[in-house]
Amino acid sequence: SIPLGEVERIIRIELTQGYEKDSPEAAMSKLSISSDEGEELSIKGSRDYYQKELNYTNLRGTTILLKPESTETQRLHDLVISNCHDAHFYLLQPFEHVTISFCTGCTIVVGAVAGLCYVLDCEKTQLTSAVRRLLVSNSSDVLSHIFTPSPSLLVGDNRNCQLAPYNTYYEGLRDDLLATGLAAAILHEAPSSPNSAV
Repeated sequence: SIPLGEVERIIRIELTQGYEKDSPEAAMSKLSISSDEGEELSIKGSRDYYQKELNYTNLRGTTILLKPESTETQRLHDLVISNCHDAHFYLLQPFEHVTISFCTGCTIVVGAVAGLCYVLDCEKTQLTSAVRRLLVSNSSDVLSHIFTPSPSLLVGDNRNCQLAPYNTYYEGLRDDLLATGLAAAILHEAPSSPNSAV
């Protein structure tokens, strides 16, 4: 059993990796300080990284297909799927981080995830993806077909959650694995590992 504080620390590390690419001097040079007379000082930073989040919320009985695109110039963004019921998601693109929460009876196929895939409070949901790290918390009857180079974390009150080998191929999978840095993990992974079938 892993203490909740340790899990939160790991999540914070996973979510912040990749965003702090600037040297301290470069980051400081991008800060601007502004003040109106009589008001507090405010510090605003301009960041070079791309902040974009794709949200799917409150969907019921829907099928969503996001086809593969060229990832040569595309920056990765985050994906959030929450409060969906009996929906099917085929999101065949790479993402930085993925959060799936409060979903029931969903089928979710995600291309590749460069960072953390966080599954929270889901029931009877099937997930298929190649991820850097999988974290499942307080979920029941979740079947995860996962390729991951690191051990999956199951924390909280999980019931009937299963981990299975990755079982999907689509045109553009190779490019997605390269875009997320998971292609190198395939080369270094032992072929007898249960989560390494790509």
